[in-house]
Amino acid sequence: MNKQTVESKDTRDSRGLHTCWSISICAEIVTLILYVVCLQCSNFEFDQAGMKEQLQQLYCLVSVIIPDLATYLEKHDSSNMFFCFRWLLVLFKREFSHQDIMRLWEVLWTDLPCPNFHLLLCVAILDTQQLVLMENNYGFTEILKVIA
Repeated sequence: MNKQTVESKDTRDSRGLHTCWSISICAEIVTLILYVVCLQCSNFEFDQAGMKEQLQQLYCLVSVIIPDLATYLEKHDSSNMFFCFRWLLVLFKREFSHQDIMRLWEVLWTDLPCPNFHLLLCVAILDTQQLVLMENNYGFTEILKVIA
């Protein structure tokens, strides 16, 4: 087999890497970047201090933006916002489609318009669910079932 025949059957990209290898390398790089981002996130600390702080900040936002809901949650022993725990832990991974969550994460990781933009997203979701929670007089357990 001459050299020209080998080159024509060889699937190399512009850098001289086999195409399947370059795709694999790109996937590994993206995986590493995402892993580093996750490690920098305070959601996975052993004492959960980061999660507790975010839940507290979320309640503060709700009390300012949706005071009726904050009062309702307080009366129903839900002001701890534990029903939002999963949202914050994995940044809405289970609440959106794969394509939508990739776009959302890209926005959230820019820290624009602010580093806690995900908390404002939580408030927006809670705002859409306020009437359902309050009209049905849901308590802590029911709120966990509806929201989480």
